[in-house]
Amino acid sequence: MNYAEAKKIADDLWAASSVSSKAIEAFPKGPMGLTPDDVRATPEWKAAKALADHDFAKLRAWNGFYVKAFKKEIQAARNAKYSSIST
Repeated sequence: MNYAEAKKIADDLWAASSVSSKAIEAFPKGPMGLTPDDVRATPEWKAAKALADHDFAKLRAWNGFYVKAFKKEIQAARNAKYSSIST
């Protein structure tokens, strides 16, 4: 596997995790910004939470490999991004 393939997988996992996290955020919040227990008891919230947890676990597991295996490539991409911003 090369860096481009690994980055594509990382981007896909990141996008899936973001979508499932936004689904959780769409549920109503209480006065302190927490999800009330009656909302958390619904099957819809439980399914959305399970999907968000699953997607995040996949992303976290992938990053454990990805950032170690492609450390130089990730740093080079980051340096290229920031050098174009600062000029």
